[in-house]
Amino acid sequence: MLKRSWPGPLLASLALLLACSCSGPGTGSLNDDFSTGKGGWVAWPLWSDVEVVPEGQGGAPALRWNSEVKKRFTFVAKTELAPSQFPGKAGLLVTIRSNLAGPFMFRVIEEDGSAYQFANSGQPVTPEWQDVVLPFDQFELEDDGKDENGRLDLDQIHEFWILDIAGYYQTDLQGDRSVWVDKVAVVPAFGAAAAALAMGDTQGEVIPSGPRESPMNLKSDPAVIKDGDTYKMWFGGSPEGEGHQFFYGESKDGVNWDIRPEPVLTLGPKGAWDAADLETPTVLKANGLYHMYYCATQEKEKNNRWSPKTALNIGHATSRDGIHWEKDPANPVIRLGNRKRNDWNWAAAAEPTAIYTEKNGKGLFELWYVGGNVIGDQVHFHIGYATSPDGSHFTEYPGNPVIRSNPGEQEGEYVGYFTPEVVKDGNVYMLFYTKETFNNQPIGPVRLTRSLDGVRWDMDARAVVSKAGTNSWRNTGVFGPTVVVDGNTFHMWYTGFAITTRLKFGIGYEQVDRSALR
Repeated sequence: MLKRSWPGPLLASLALLLACSCSGPGTGSLNDDFSTGKGGWVAWPLWSDVEVVPEGQGGAPALRWNSEVKKRFTFVAKTELAPSQFPGKAGLLVTIRSNLAGPFMFRVIEEDGSAYQFANSGQPVTPEWQDVVLPFDQFELEDDGKDENGRLDLDQIHEFWILDIAGYYQTDLQGDRSVWVDKVAVVPAFGAAAAALAMGDTQGEVIPSGPRESPMNLKSDPAVIKDGDTYKMWFGGSPEGEGHQFFYGESKDGVNWDIRPEPVLTLGPKGAWDAADLETPTVLKANGLYHMYYCATQEKEKNNRWSPKTALNIGHATSRDGIHWEKDPANPVIRLGNRKRNDWNWAAAAEPTAIYTEKNGKGLFELWYVGGNVIGDQVHFHIGYATSPDGSHFTEYPGNPVIRSNPGEQEGEYVGYFTPEVVKDGNVYMLFYTKETFNNQPIGPVRLTRSLDGVRWDMDARAVVSKAGTNSWRNTGVFGPTVVVDGNTFHMWYTGFAITTRLKFGIGYEQVDRSALR
């Protein structure tokens, strides 16, 4: 899983620029209807303009600015605010509209420079006037931000920003964008409906992203099996900016999970092949023993520079109870190919999925995984196949990759196939996967294809689960499916993520009837 965070240092430098251009004793009010003009509002970039026009509700004055949608921030801000107006208040109400529907982010800055952000994922700004709810208790300290007490202090708020972020994360938004603000109000309370709307649509999310500092902040890449009458899940989680480790939970219905607070598989020691990051587990149970396959790196990338130590390889671990794991001394059990030959998997051996089958009285571990190489100036990801009689020593299929990247279908830095999941339904292998990316993130939808031998695949590319609307917890993408087949029902868990004040990864659940997959 690729990770991206908000450009906190960029915003910090812009804050310094804005602060240097303004002065005053901090007496400004944020209750604005623009009847007396701009009242201290300024715009950035410097060539942007902000003006008051008679285009508000009923012809009233409104603040307006224009920008071309690009992959950059555009914002307006008001500074030198009087902090005394905020204590005891619930938040802000911004009456706003835009000719192009899309997300905005709102930012408040304390007198000491600590910055807190809130993205209105629950209320995307549209061409119609609307009151956007900004609860103070939902503002989060921005990435790379520091604050001595780690919380927003209302009696220290000094600046308020409105940031247009759509150019970063909304691929279908293009052209010139105009924004009108009819009023900004500091409000003492919100109704329950308004507060819920600010939270956004959480339908389908069963394990949400956690606080930034939590060991399970970024929850992703679930692996689920049904063991007796219990669903068991292993998934990745990490504090912001730190290496993923694997956590464990149990559920009777697939929706309500009892999760252990400590990781069950942790990073290796410094210098080990898995010292920096653990990703994309897959788990199966064979002959009373749990087998986990996963990918890991020895070191984190610096300045986006690849090296054999930052590349993903695939490891193996076993457990009697699914909680206490022993890593395979043969790790990594699947390694990178040869770079000089430009092997299909020289840049990555990652994102495994495995099943256990018995044929003629003999057991066989079948494993598929993503391999990467470079073709032209693009990184291409393909899917390969390997088998093992013991789960530890694998033989690569000589015709690998069994699914090869098709550069004619996609554009971008990363092209190909991601986060595969294979289950066997009768004599049919079913592969769930993603292939679309944006900003180097897999964004889905989760697709389905089939095979009778696990090697030759009918790439019908049917979409099963897709990202949702701007107000959803999965507004940016879905990937990393795991599937349990139970009669005519396919139970699917997957990773969903949203761009709000930061990347937020959570785990969702859907039931799909067999008839819908035909």
